Amino acid sequence: MSRRSAAPRAKAYRPAEGHFGPLEERLEVHVFENVPFVLDPLEVHRLLSYVPGRRPPTRPILQRIEEMISESRTLIEPRGAYAIRRLKEAPATGPFRGAEMVAYCVCTISKKLENRVAELSKKGEPLRALILDAVGSASVEAVTDVVNAAICERIGQKDLFTNRRISPGYRGWSIEAQKEIFELIPTRFSGVTLRPTLFMDPRKSISAAISVGRDVPHSKYVTICAYCNLTGCQFRRHPEPGQSESTHT
Repeated sequence: MSRRSAAPRAKAYRPAEGHFGPLEERLEVHVFENVPFVLDPLEVHRLLSYVPGRRPPTRPILQRIEEMISESRTLIEPRGAYAIRRLKEAPATGPFRGAEMVAYCVCTISKKLENRVAELSKKGEPLRALILDAVGSASVEAVTDVVNAAICERIGQKDLFTNRRISPGYRGWSIEAQKEIFELIPTRFSGVTLRPTLFMDPRKSISAAISVGRDVPHSKYVTICAYCNLTGCQFRRHPEPGQSESTHT
């Protein structure tokens, strides 16, 4: 899928004091609707375990991928929200080392696509369901990339740096942090609900945080895989040859 347009504009909301909780009352929540994003078909291939140059998809599979990408255009409602929180002091260790602020975001593509995946599975069409599911995963990552870029653009105007985004459950950050993110960005802004299990609904949603500050390591190449312990994962993304994961200034 290719949705190209000008950089998205967010609507800013400042909740009434004390109305939603002790964290949110101090923050402005920025909401993006109909996020313009570009879907890279190679990312769909990767999620389906196809490796460029070594194990490319066959022509019939390529045709099926194109078909499901086309169908997904009527199923995806890209949305995102973020809030930036100033820290009392910069952590000396951990995933937010050196940060003066942390930008939290929640992004989704809505439930329509995952409902269609379930429908295809029930109809006995597992291949189409599998491919559409991969399209959904690649799409929500692309949507989050756009919101991530909007955050970086805003921060860059303040002569600060940002590090790569990470999600709760990645190395050094407990999955329990989901609760904090959803206290900062309630469902009515993001369109995403946090379940008691700490999983999100819709499933094709991403919650993440980005370190902000003058002394944070800032990425030359953004890949969330750098924070994952599963180094042998077949879906792992690596930096391009000759590029480092991050740098300090």
